[in-house]
Amino acid sequence: MVARSTHSRLVQAAEPVMHRLAHSLEETCHLCVLRGQEVVTLLSVSPGHEFRAHGWEGRGVPVHRTSAGRVLLMDATPDELHIRFPSGEFPPGEHNTPVRTVAELWAKISRAKEAGFAYVDEEFEPGLVGTSAPVRDFRGRVVAALNVSAPKERLGDNLVEAARETARATSAISELLGWLPRKLS
Repeated sequence: MVARSTHSRLVQAAEPVMHRLAHSLEETCHLCVLRGQEVVTLLSVSPGHEFRAHGWEGRGVPVHRTSAGRVLLMDATPDELHIRFPSGEFPPGEHNTPVRTVAELWAKISRAKEAGFAYVDEEFEPGLVGTSAPVRDFRGRVVAALNVSAPKERLGDNLVEAARETARATSAISELLGWLPRKLS
């Protein structure tokens, strides 16, 4: 019940920001959370063009193959990753994925932490790119990821700029949830 009310508040805060981002980028946005070893989409918002991502709400995908998974694990330590993924390895996907071990996942998460966002280039599915940024609660903990994904032919050349715009959107959602990042003096 607590999880449902937390997700409800999260969706309520995120939805208007997601609509603005979807229209700005002209791409579909997904609000995602972590469940075990999977990323689950709570809400998808599309700008209304001919390519729409349908059927993602409630669907789980492997955490190691997605930008959202890397963002959702930003607060984890290497030890916590080994507990979550006890075998230390990931099964090969239907196509080539560069993340095969927990150590490789940790390296991707570390880069995402440094940049403030993560992106994937055909790691989840051939021809698909995506970017994600963290949504933080009032304590500063990552509670969700905002993801933008699209065909590489449309978003590939602008992936880093889309990542930065997604990070700005997650900052707005995080502020609505009570997160006020420390200002450096």
